[in-house]
Amino acid sequence: MNTEARLRTPEAMDADDRLLRALIAGASRGSLEPREPNPRRRPSATPPRAAAEPPASPLLTLFVGGVILILLVLIFRPPPTPQLPREVWGTWTTTDRRYATRELTLNSRAVALRTGGADTAVSIHVIRQVTSSSVPLGTLFTVEYVQESAFSEPVTFEFIYHAAPTPEILLAHQTDIVWTREP
Repeated sequence: MNTEARLRTPEAMDADDRLLRALIAGASRGSLEPREPNPRRRPSATPPRAAAEPPASPLLTLFVGGVILILLVLIFRPPPTPQLPREVWGTWTTTDRRYATRELTLNSRAVALRTGGADTAVSIHVIRQVTSSSVPLGTLFTVEYVQESAFSEPVTFEFIYHAAPTPEILLAHQTDIVWTREP
């Protein structure tokens, strides 16, 4: 037996064990210097917390808030009201004997129809949708409106507007009848 091993006290063996553990721990961290474990530090059951992020700058907060506000306005704004262009506004009549007592009045948001003489009531219809396209005779306007009854289906009214030499309207289903604007 080795005489040196017999002479070692238990305290000396504990100190050697601690030194050996510190050397092994240092080697696993890339350091060969022995480190004594901190006796005040207890092993933690939870992982260490991440460092708190710095607060966002006021300018960034203002920018993000502005973008959100713009998106909300774009999403929730009411759709634009359909309008007829100004060049077709007015009261239109024809010299055709069959329709001599009738009038067609157009404005930005409504179509008014008089189907008889001057003493006949005028029916006014709110425009729901307006589309236009170019055709050989001029500009074709398709106007969708709703009749007085809330339960009625939308009605489509189409006419061709021709500006030169004098403004004229031709109804799409009766292109042989010319309607002119009253002064």
